Amino acid sequence: MKGLTGAGRLYERRARVYDAMIALVGHRRRLRRFMADSGAVKDGIAVLDAGCGSGALTLAVQDAARDVGAKGLRCRAFDLSPRMLARFDARLRALGRATEIRQADVLDLDVWLPSDWTGFDLVVSAGMLEHLPRASLSAALVALRNRMSPDGTMAVFITRTGLFNRLFIGGVWGANVYRREELEDAFADAGLDILTIAPFASWGYAIVAEPALDDAKKV
Repeated sequence: MKGLTGAGRLYERRARVYDAMIALVGHRRRLRRFMADSGAVKDGIAVLDAGCGSGALTLAVQDAARDVGAKGLRCRAFDLSPRMLARFDARLRALGRATEIRQADVLDLDVWLPSDWTGFDLVVSAGMLEHLPRASLSAALVALRNRMSPDGTMAVFITRTGLFNRLFIGGVWGANVYRREELEDAFADAGLDILTIAPFASWGYAIVAEPALDDAKKV
């Protein structure tokens, strides 16, 4: 098994705590409603969940597809924590759903993921990017953008600033919190045009973006 970074080790230890916490606040239900309303969930799309954890966002996308009547989604997902992936796999089996999952580091996807994991119509990520070093945010967004189709959509849910978030998410979970302006700059640096950015629940921003027409900019 490949070595884990600090974030990977953290979620190995706290997998059950994390699942209990997001269940308590209705995280999957909120994600489902957002994705159903986003217009990004359509027939036959290829979906990549980056930093899938135990699967809340992938399952929310699949639930949203049912809500809007979209059929034939092809879902793939990756995470750095084997324990979180095992919990996701067990959940998929219990629900009888199909999603291909892999262990991978978003900052080194060419090493961890097969070459055919590309051309995704929808790339989603929730609660993963804030665990990267702050200086690596744009590079991670580039890595995800490079896995998208030219007309694909990206939906990111990421922690915003605020006293509680700094104390709990920053202190207890050791993650970064971001100002809106920082996120706008990181997406622009990664060659992504933000379509919408708005507060999500009490803790984050929901950002919907697409590759910029001029995608020559690299990090």
